[in-house]
Amino acid sequence: MKLNTNLNTLHIGSIIKEIALRKEILPQRIADLILCYQENAGKIYKINDMDCEAMVRVSYLMRYNFLKVISEKYLSHLPVIENNSEEERYYMELDEQSGRFKIIGDIGNKEVLLKIHIGHYIKAFADKYRLTQQNMAEELGCGQSYISYLYQQKSLKVKKLIQISNALKHNFIEEVYLDRMFIISSPNKVVRPIIIKTSQEVRIENPDDNNFVAIFRR
Repeated sequence: MKLNTNLNTLHIGSIIKEIALRKEILPQRIADLILCYQENAGKIYKINDMDCEAMVRVSYLMRYNFLKVISEKYLSHLPVIENNSEEERYYMELDEQSGRFKIIGDIGNKEVLLKIHIGHYIKAFADKYRLTQQNMAEELGCGQSYISYLYQQKSLKVKKLIQISNALKHNFIEEVYLDRMFIISSPNKVVRPIIIKTSQEVRIENPDDNNFVAIFRR
C-alpha cells in the first residue's frame, strides 16, 4: 500500500510535543503511559507514527483529542458518517464522595479501548458492500494474505488507518474512535471540570469552554 503523499506532513511526535509543552506535561508521563521509551522519554517526540490505541490513551492523558485533529486534517474530504446505533457512546462516572468527574477509558481504565477491534470494523465494512478479500486487496493495493491479517488486528497505526480510510472512502477513525471518545479539553494546562451538586442535579462545567455543560438529574 503506497503512502499518501500528504501523510508525509504528519509527524505524531511533533504534534504531541507541541501540546505537551503548552500544557506543561512531562514526556516521561507520556512514555510511561504507552509503555515505551521509559529510559529515554525524550524519544517520544521523535515518533513518526503511533498505534491508534496508544493515541487514544495519550489523548485522554493530555485532554486533547489528537485523533479528531488528525481526522479533520487528513480525512475531511470523506463523507460524514451518520451513526444510528443506540449503543452507549459516552462512558462517564462521577465519584460523589470526592466530587471528581471520571471518564471511562482514561488512564487506568481501558473499557472503551477493550470494546474496539479495528479488524472487525473493516471486515464489517467489506461484508456490508459485499467486497471479497480479492476486492479488498485490489482496493488497498496489497495481497489477499494481508487482508486476512488486517481482519485479525485489534489496532493499527494511525497512518495505516488513514491510508485504509482513503482507499475505501470511509473514515474509520471517525466511526471507530471519535464516536466513543469523550474528552473535556482545555487550550493550555490540563484542568479538572467544575462539579456543582444540588439535591436535584449534578452539573458539570468546563472552565475553558462555556458551551460545555453536562447536567445529570438525580
